[in-house]
Amino acid sequence: MAKARYNIGLIVGNVEDDFSNSICKGAIKAAEQLGDNLFILPVKYIDYYVKEDSLQRYEYQYNTLLSYAQVASLDMILLCLSTIGCTTTKERCLEILASFDGYPIILIASDEKGYSCVRYNNKNGFSDGIRHLIEKEHRQHIGMITGYLDNSDSCERLAAYKQVLSEYDLPIPESAMKFAKFDSDCRSAVEELLNENPDLDAIVCGNDAMAATVYKALSDRHIAVGEQISVIGFDDIETAKYLSPPLATVRADAAELGFRAFLQGHRKLLDGTTRTAETFFVDTRFICRGSVGVLSADEVLTQKQTDEQDLLFEKASLTESNRRLIKMNHNMNILSRNMLTLDENGEQNYTQILECLTIADLESCFLFTLKAPTAHHFGEVWKKPDALYLRAYLEKGNAVVPKRTTQQIAIDDLYRHPFMPDTRKTYVMIDLYSRELQYGFMLCDISFDNFHYVEFLCYQLSIAIKLMNMFDIRRTLLAEKDDLVLRLQRENLQLDAISGKDELTGILNRRGFYKKATDFIEQAEKTHFNILFAYADLNYLKQINDIYGHGEGDFAIRSCAHALESVFPNSLAGRIGGDEFAVLASFETLPDTKKLQASLNHYLADVAAKEKKPYAITVSAGLFSPKSDSHFSLEEAIEQADALLYEEKKKKPPL
Repeated sequence: MAKARYNIGLIVGNVEDDFSNSICKGAIKAAEQLGDNLFILPVKYIDYYVKEDSLQRYEYQYNTLLSYAQVASLDMILLCLSTIGCTTTKERCLEILASFDGYPIILIASDEKGYSCVRYNNKNGFSDGIRHLIEKEHRQHIGMITGYLDNSDSCERLAAYKQVLSEYDLPIPESAMKFAKFDSDCRSAVEELLNENPDLDAIVCGNDAMAATVYKALSDRHIAVGEQISVIGFDDIETAKYLSPPLATVRADAAELGFRAFLQGHRKLLDGTTRTAETFFVDTRFICRGSVGVLSADEVLTQKQTDEQDLLFEKASLTESNRRLIKMNHNMNILSRNMLTLDENGEQNYTQILECLTIADLESCFLFTLKAPTAHHFGEVWKKPDALYLRAYLEKGNAVVPKRTTQQIAIDDLYRHPFMPDTRKTYVMIDLYSRELQYGFMLCDISFDNFHYVEFLCYQLSIAIKLMNMFDIRRTLLAEKDDLVLRLQRENLQLDAISGKDELTGILNRRGFYKKATDFIEQAEKTHFNILFAYADLNYLKQINDIYGHGEGDFAIRSCAHALESVFPNSLAGRIGGDEFAVLASFETLPDTKKLQASLNHYLADVAAKEKKPYAITVSAGLFSPKSDSHFSLEEAIEQADALLYEEKKKKPPL
């Protein structure tokens, strides 16, 4: 039976920072040895917000990645809580830790009651360094500067300092202990330490970054490091050996922390002890260099040989790194270029993005987006979505866009979905955002040597997704615009039809008649048909209204309109005024106008008889048609028909 391959998540700060980078290096090594998948989530620093700095104002967006570790498809979570929480409070760190309740977790470089952890043995290497100051350099007035006491490392290093000085019955005045941010931004605390303790002959520092600041303060006071005042750091960061004089420090291998944390996580999953809290220590070792005083010839030679060996190895690594750097820079330029050619074809753009990443030596990656861009403002609680959408992925270097019906991935299946490869992988999660908007993230198998391109990819991919989102918005707006135009056109036609109709009769009103008359005349002339214009007037409307009521008057008007439409088929009929009507009709051969007049009144007489009306409905009409060889003029026709109507009205019978 094949051994289970676990999915283990690693939550770190910025993967380009020395400590987080080394943690990742060790965890990657262990994952490769054990055959497990490793998912690195660089959440940067909790609640880090610099409003005045536009470049860092939105760094808090990386914190959203925390929520993507709280899913069922991760078997174990390795959490660098003290690192990601270095810019916030102890209470906030505990709040973050509590949010992982129910998930198997191992803390790295810090400890909390009830949780397993892998951390430095801060005391042995640090104590050895302080003992060296006392026994070999005969230092008697030793001060300390370290991080604030809400940091467990600071507390332990301070405890080691007090313990060793007590062993030798050396004074430990309160003024000799100063606390500041656990980084190089501690100058004011260093100045206080020096001002309040003029007899200091040694300073031990909580880490190498603080020690570098101590160097600067002593140099400004023209105090020789190693001669007048010895200095010890902690961490043995890359630059420690290049300070002048080289910094004596405590070597604490962060890569070993990452390696051991992964090993223990895997072991606890195998033996089912994920709920059992255990503490695992990584030893530290004092590295003696020139900042602690005049070394013996043997000590100088030994440390010089060690540092020279390290330097030769670094140079060899640097040569290879430079070669990869040149290649990667070229690939990133191609990626930037290709981002400029994105168009409005969504699926093609996703494919193009991932094809760019194959140029960057990536073989496997997954581009996930939220259902829609989601605003996330500083201080708000980010709620992870129920599902994400896999827009595209790389499979053995080939870009693939999954079918739309398979793109939705439930949040708990994030690291164990059907498109994951069956080979072991290490993935880095790259947040995709723009200002307050979250778009999603990319999981990619970028190599450890190229971790310094993670932020570059974040920016480039975020720009690409933002452009695609803008294209989507533009398409939606254009579609809505087209729909709106069509709707307005339909509504305008309806309004036009309504505004051109006479409500009482249903035929055209004066506006509608005159609007359509020109087209009717032009069409008739094109077909060489004869045009007849009729101007009609309903007889005795006033008397019908007065004697029988306006309802009967309306009936008579409607009957007249229907009569005109019936007697003049395929015509343009309109009610011009209260009891006045106009008709434009076309005929291949003109009919007898007297017969048309008789047909009108015959139609109306039948209507009145059928409806048993006590009054007669009659109409007088003037009918005019120009000579066949002349152009039809509506103005002339109205004038001529009106005159004929006047003559006809003289002949109307009594009511």
